[in-house]
Amino acid sequence: MFRVIFILYVDNLQSYKMVGAGLATIGLVGAGVGVGVVFGSLILGISRNPSLKAELFRNALLGFALTEAVGLLALMMAFLILFMLPALSFLVFEHFLWLSFVFLLHYVWFSTSSLSSG
Repeated sequence: MFRVIFILYVDNLQSYKMVGAGLATIGLVGAGVGVGVVFGSLILGISRNPSLKAELFRNALLGFALTEAVGLLALMMAFLILFMLPALSFLVFEHFLWLSFVFLLHYVWFSTSSLSSG
């Protein structure tokens, strides 16, 4: 029983990693939109008040850096899912088995204790 579950887990792991990495890269779309909004607002602000060009540009660079950091975090998570998960997959599977065993013991203990108490 254990070998069948483990083989199914390892076979599906690659497809799960691809789906997870694809979902993690959705954050890159938000970063691209955010950068567009930041620089679009910069152009609009400079066109309304050209004398504040230096201050607006400093604020725009700060906004660009923060927005791009979110995108880089999303990209980092995608790479971690793709390339670091195989090293940790068996460890995660062991914890899953341990927790399921603990929950099974908990269920058996309380279901039998409630029956014996009357």
